[in-house]
Amino acid sequence: MRPRLRDDVYFAPVSDGVAWLSGSGSLKLSGASIATVVERLAPLLDGRNTLEDLTSSLSAEHREMVTNLITLLVERGMADDADHDRARVRIDRYRTGRALVIGPRETTGECVRALLRSGVREVVPTCEFDPDLLNEADFVLHVFGHADIPSACRTTRLAHDLGLPFIHALVSENHALIRFPSGSDWASVWRRLRPTDAEALRTASGPPAPPALQVLANHLAFRLSCQVARLPGGDDDQILWFDAHTLAVSRHHVLPAAVLPADRSDGAEPESREAFRRSIRRLQHVPRWSAEDFSLRVVRAIDARFGLIRLLDEGDLEQVPLRRSRAVVAHDVTVSSYGRDFATARHRTAMRAVAAHGALAVDPQRLHHGGGPPRRWGLRLTDGEPCLVDAREAHPVLGSDGRLVPVGATAGLDWEQAMTTGLLAHVRRAVLAGASPLSGTRVDLDAVNGDHVSAGHLRLLTAAGYEVGLVDLGDSIRVPTVTGVLDGRVVEVVSRLSVAEALRDALEALVYAAQAEEPVSALTEVRPRHGVWRPQVDVTVSDVVEALQRIGLTPVFVPYDHDPALERIVPCIGGVVMTHG
Repeated sequence: MRPRLRDDVYFAPVSDGVAWLSGSGSLKLSGASIATVVERLAPLLDGRNTLEDLTSSLSAEHREMVTNLITLLVERGMADDADHDRARVRIDRYRTGRALVIGPRETTGECVRALLRSGVREVVPTCEFDPDLLNEADFVLHVFGHADIPSACRTTRLAHDLGLPFIHALVSENHALIRFPSGSDWASVWRRLRPTDAEALRTASGPPAPPALQVLANHLAFRLSCQVARLPGGDDDQILWFDAHTLAVSRHHVLPAAVLPADRSDGAEPESREAFRRSIRRLQHVPRWSAEDFSLRVVRAIDARFGLIRLLDEGDLEQVPLRRSRAVVAHDVTVSSYGRDFATARHRTAMRAVAAHGALAVDPQRLHHGGGPPRRWGLRLTDGEPCLVDAREAHPVLGSDGRLVPVGATAGLDWEQAMTTGLLAHVRRAVLAGASPLSGTRVDLDAVNGDHVSAGHLRLLTAAGYEVGLVDLGDSIRVPTVTGVLDGRVVEVVSRLSVAEALRDALEALVYAAQAEEPVSALTEVRPRHGVWRPQVDVTVSDVVEALQRIGLTPVFVPYDHDPALERIVPCIGGVVMTHG
């Protein structure tokens, strides 16, 4: 609201307040300080200041007084809202403007009729894109099929350069995608779109049947009018999905996608060594995010049609005693996790989903090629130096298995958390790949009673009649590693930076194994050694790197930076891969 005193309104101080007079009547306001307030406020009521501008610097008491005064003046007809006049001017601009409609004949005909019905006086239809026509237009409506996306991209660039309002609609027989100027570019929209939807838009040529086409045309005319008049509903950073069968319109957020070299004219080359160093330094110094930061950001990545994560929910999974969650990423790969509460389960699942997407969303055109397998820059964690590694280690999608999420795929709220998760995954794999059967010292179960979470898991399992065992395997690699045994079966091996964490998470894994509906098979055999259990000392990330190096493995971190949207969701994401020697 931009309050403005009418031209025929006058006011004057009186003995106990201030009196107002206008052609619509008179008004008297009483109060010791009201005359002073009015004298200061009246010159500002010229339609240029919003109500928020006028009151933002005032105390709560004075803000309420000024707001009530302005509201009363508007109700009595002594002031009005200048925004209303501006809206009327913009609506008149729409009605008197020239609309350019681009698209197939049968579609543009219906759009022309809809625009004329909405009040536009002049509409110019054309079946062929002609840049010269844009110079003579005041606003544009472009309707096209999948094959004409390049033409729509040209329209976008030219309309932006000319400052023209426009609406785009990618139309097929069954659906339409509606895009506004502030929305994601068409290249991103098409790359993010679910493959089944993309195939439907690609193959179902032709416009919708007449009743649906009329509704769609009216909807486009309405959206265009709102945009020209700057009314709500006229501009959006979301994509609208129109269903020609149900006539329903849904909103979808589309994160920007990578710009492929084929789309660029700068002759971009694969990342250089120095550019890689700079990106790594940036990752290492990003302040740690909170779990709440991640939760707020990852929501924008979840969308059934366009999301990096297509689905994140609990579905029909059993939720007692642990909470369970699952996610489907854009490549139709499902990941899942569990936790003591829904927030924990969803957080863990979302982290795994983002890491899985990063591993699967590689752009082959950015890789280093030359006489061998494609390579990528990675950071050798033993000495902090860049090195080129086989890209298929970090991105199995480049090899024979396009749906495999590699061991070491990791996402973290900061650099250290991401490194910890990725490295410990390889410690676990190294332990499982070692001597068979596994050998370690049986853990004294009384040792978990000091941690109330671990003690609770143990009580739950024993009360349910399970035989529980924990075996410390850390001697083989000098990183706290515990295997959980349920009724004689090894159901999980857990590596952590501390013994307490390893014990707690191993017991939680046993609870999950007992809860899961699917059968849990033994990973391998374990033969506990005789002797007194002496817990492993806690370790650091550097200790884990040294432990892997002692068994002949060199860890290398490869950032998942092919998809620019990922850095908006999580601060550090990549894959820890192993080279030998």
